[in-house]
Amino acid sequence: MALGYSSAFYEALGLNELHTLLETEEHSSHRIGVEQGNDRWLRHLSPTTVVAEGSGLNSSSSSPVTDHPETSDTFAADLRSPEMMLRDKLVDLYFQHVHPLCPVVDEYSFRQLYRPSRHDELFTHFSNALLQAMMFAAIQYMDDSQLSNLSTFTSIPHAQSTYYNIAKKAYRLEIFQRRDSSSEADRARICLLLSYWCPQDSAAEINSHWIDRAIYHFRAALLNPPAETWAWKHDIKIIYWSCNVRNTLVSLALRRPARLHQIQTELFAPDEVLDKFLYKGQGSDSIARLYQIQIFIWTCKICKILNHALSSLGQTMLLDNQDLGICGLVDNTDADERFRFSALSTGSLQLLHIQEIEAQLLGLRVTYVDVLEKLKGSGGWVDTIERSNLGPYYMNEIITFSSIISLYGSYLNKMPCIEPQRLQDLSLRKMNEHSEKVGLLGQEVLKNVETAHIPIAMLAWSILPATLGFIRQGSHGSLKYTSNLLELAKLLVPRFQGAKSMFSLLRDVDFMIQSAISRKKSDAVTQNCEVPKRSLEKRLGDRRTSADVDALRQIMELLDLDLAHGNPSTGDEEFR
Repeated sequence: MALGYSSAFYEALGLNELHTLLETEEHSSHRIGVEQGNDRWLRHLSPTTVVAEGSGLNSSSSSPVTDHPETSDTFAADLRSPEMMLRDKLVDLYFQHVHPLCPVVDEYSFRQLYRPSRHDELFTHFSNALLQAMMFAAIQYMDDSQLSNLSTFTSIPHAQSTYYNIAKKAYRLEIFQRRDSSSEADRARICLLLSYWCPQDSAAEINSHWIDRAIYHFRAALLNPPAETWAWKHDIKIIYWSCNVRNTLVSLALRRPARLHQIQTELFAPDEVLDKFLYKGQGSDSIARLYQIQIFIWTCKICKILNHALSSLGQTMLLDNQDLGICGLVDNTDADERFRFSALSTGSLQLLHIQEIEAQLLGLRVTYVDVLEKLKGSGGWVDTIERSNLGPYYMNEIITFSSIISLYGSYLNKMPCIEPQRLQDLSLRKMNEHSEKVGLLGQEVLKNVETAHIPIAMLAWSILPATLGFIRQGSHGSLKYTSNLLELAKLLVPRFQGAKSMFSLLRDVDFMIQSAISRKKSDAVTQNCEVPKRSLEKRLGDRRTSADVDALRQIMELLDLDLAHGNPSTGDEEFR
C-alpha cells in the first residue's frame, strides 16, 4: 500500500473503495441504484439489506446493496417494519446515551424534523450521513434481546460494524458529490461520531484519524461560515469543545500523546455552550437538559486541564539540572545552594506540577458535584433525570481519578534512578489511593447502571487502576476493588470486541505481576537470611515497595503499547 500503511488502515477508512466510488458516480451509478445526486438507496439501507452471512465484524463492508430501492408508497406502508422500528429505537438511544457524551446534534431541531411517519422528508433538511453516524454511535447501547427482535444482526459488535460501514460510505458520498445539504459543521459532527469506532486491531489508530478529520472540518467551518446566525455560532462552540474532549480523552486514555491537539488559544470558554441549551430549555424537560449539559461542561473543563497538563509536562521533562548548573544558576561552592538546588530537581518539579493538576481536577469535581446536587433541589426535578445520566456522571468521576493515576504513573515510569525514594513512595501511594476510588466507582456502576447503558470508553479508564489492584493483591494479599473492574470489563465483552482482548490482557498482567513479585520476595529473603528479624522486616517493606514499582513500570510499558497500537483481531474465538 502507498505510504506504507497496512491494508487494515485502508479497509477501516474505506480507502480501498475510493476508485470504485468515483467510477460509480461518473460512469455506472446504475450498479448501486444511485442516480446522479440521488442517494435514496443509502437512506433506506436496513439490516435486511446489509447484513452478510456469518458473524465476522468486517463481513458487512462488502455487503450488497439492493439494486431496487423502495418507492415512497412502499416505504410509507412499511413504517412498522422491524428495520424502521430499529431506527426509531436507535434515535431514542442516541439522545439518551450518546448525546450527553457528545452533544453535537441539536435534539430540539432534530425532533422537529424527525417523525416516524415522515422519514423521507428528513433528508431534505438533514444530512443523511449524519443520521447514519448517529445510528452507528447508538447501536452499542441497544439490549441484545431488542437487537435480535428487530434485526438479523448476530451481535452488538456485528451491528456496530455494519452501521459504521454504512456511515462512512454516506460520509464519502456527501464529500465526493459536494452535497450542499452537508456543511463542514455537519461533516465535523459525522467524524466525531465515527471516532467511537475502535476495533482492537487499532494499529491504524482509526478513532484518532476520525478526530483529526473532525478538527479539519471544524476549522474549515470557521474559515467558510454560512450566514452567521445565533444558532450557528452556538453550534460551532459545541463542536469546538466536542473536538477537544474527544481528542484529549482518546490521546490520554489510549496513550497517544503524539495525536494531541494542544489548546494553545481557547476560542470559546466551556461555559459558553450553556447559552443555547438555556435558550431552548423552556419545555418540561428543561431541568433534564440543564443537568445533562452541566455534566458535559464538567467534561470540557476536565479536558481543558488535562490538555494543558499533557502539553506542559512534556516541556517540563526537557529540563536538565546540569544545564542549569552550566549556565551559572547554581553556586556549587555553597552547600546551602546545592541543597536548595537538589530539592528542585527535574523530578521534583514534575511531581509538584502533577500535584497541582491533581488539586485542580479534584477541586473541579467538588464544584460540579455541588452544582448537580443543587439542580436536584430545583423545581421540576424527578429522580429519572439522575438515573438517565448516571453513565456520563460516572464517566467524569472515573476519568478524574484515572487521569490522575495516569499522570503519576507516567512520572513514576520515567523517574530517574537518582531521585529520592520518598518521591517514588509518594507517587505509588497516590496511585493506589485513587485506584481504590475508581474501584469503588466501578462497584457503583455495576449496581446502578444497566449493562447496556455503560459507556464502552469506561473500560480504557479502568485498566490501569485494575493493574494496580493486581499489584496490591500480589504484595498485600487482597484484591479489594479489582474484582469490580474485572467484572465491568467482562460485562462489556458482548458489546465491544476489544473488551475480549483487554480482559485477556488483564489476566496476563496478573500472571506477570505474581511472577515478578514472587521473584523479588524470594531474592529479598535469600539476601537477608543473616539479618536480625526487625531489620529484615524493614528491608522487606522497602523491597516490597521497590518490587511494586518495578512490576508497575514493566506492566505500564505493556499497557501503553497495547492501548496505543492494539493487537490483531481475535476473530470469532470464544471468550473464556
